[in-house]
Amino acid sequence: MKSRKRFGRSSALTALLLLLAAGCVKFKPPALDEPAAVLERFLFCSSVEQKEDWAEPGPSKITFTAESEGQVFAFVGFTDLRGAHTLSWKWYGPTRKLERAPQAIRIGEEGKSYESYIAWDAIAVTPDRAPGMWTVAVFLDEEFLTAKGFEIR
Repeated sequence: MKSRKRFGRSSALTALLLLLAAGCVKFKPPALDEPAAVLERFLFCSSVEQKEDWAEPGPSKITFTAESEGQVFAFVGFTDLRGAHTLSWKWYGPTRKLERAPQAIRIGEEGKSYESYIAWDAIAVTPDRAPGMWTVAVFLDEEFLTAKGFEIR
């Protein structure tokens, strides 16, 4: 019996030491891929002013009327864009029906990095354009990036 108690105590002590040691073990998390680009801004405006190799959006707004604006621009600005990518927009009307889906554009260039990168797309605001809340979804490399809404009155 004495040898059983010793074996029992020894096993319990070993198990306790293993549990304590396991608490000190840390597993390294898997490496995460850095994003190909960081979306810094996404806004709607009624104009984009182009200057040589750059452009600036007009004042940000979310309500547009056919009487005062000719277009709605969806303007995006990225930071830390690395490599070549495709960028696309999908414009959904108030009934959630897809109203515009222009062909994706290529942004960036393979092997290059960009501190800042901008792009935009637009729709005309005409009297026959459906009034209500619209949504624009942005896709980078065919993967959903973000969505935002605006209103046409």
